[in-house]
Amino acid sequence: MLTVQAGADEQLHDGGTHGTSGWRRRSVVLVALGALVVGAAGGWLARTATTRDLDDRVAAAELRLDTLLATPPCASPGPEASASACTPEVGATTPGTATTPDNEATSPAPAVTAQAPEVTRQAAYVMGTYTAGGTRYLTVDYVQLLTGEAAGTAAAAHGDESPPPNDYYIVNDSSLLRELPLAADVTVRVVTNADGSLDPAGSDLSAVDWVGRITGTDAGRFLSSLYRLTITDGTVDAIEEQYLP
Repeated sequence: MLTVQAGADEQLHDGGTHGTSGWRRRSVVLVALGALVVGAAGGWLARTATTRDLDDRVAAAELRLDTLLATPPCASPGPEASASACTPEVGATTPGTATTPDNEATSPAPAVTAQAPEVTRQAAYVMGTYTAGGTRYLTVDYVQLLTGEAAGTAAAAHGDESPPPNDYYIVNDSSLLRELPLAADVTVRVVTNADGSLDPAGSDLSAVDWVGRITGTDAGRFLSSLYRLTITDGTVDAIEEQYLP
């Protein structure tokens, strides 16, 4: 009986010893793991704070650099700037500017004038007329009406009598026809009367009456005459029939 009890006591003692030792090992492991977790978290927090601090410093430096680049030298902030550094010396000029001596008068700016209309007077035969888009047009053939020595030279060059009769000669070497708009309020000075007779003094016709003559039954009589056209910016605004003896 005594022997059995002693063995039981020894087993109980050994079991208690082994249980205590296992619990201690587990405690040590848990403490070590906790220390590792705390250390890792502390390192992460430290690195995060350091990175944020570096980012803030870089942003502040970039802002300072942009401010310095955008600010003129005389407006640079800081104690190093002074009024003397920003005040030009007497007689000094800023680059890119010009000075005018006190005794030199400045010239006034030239006055801007409107461009004058282009006006020409041209001898021509009127070949016909028509209306398009509510505007009356003339079909004309430009010629040269020469007098004096120029008339004699041109007549001789064309194999005609020189000097020419009545001291004038008409040169028409081009077959080009032009279409010119006719001003609505144009006045036509004519020397051919309605009956075909000539009147050197001439008389005035409205555009409507004159168009009626050059398109009527006796159109050939009036279209055979030479006219002087006044053309302003491409529009015929005056017509004068040329008297030729």
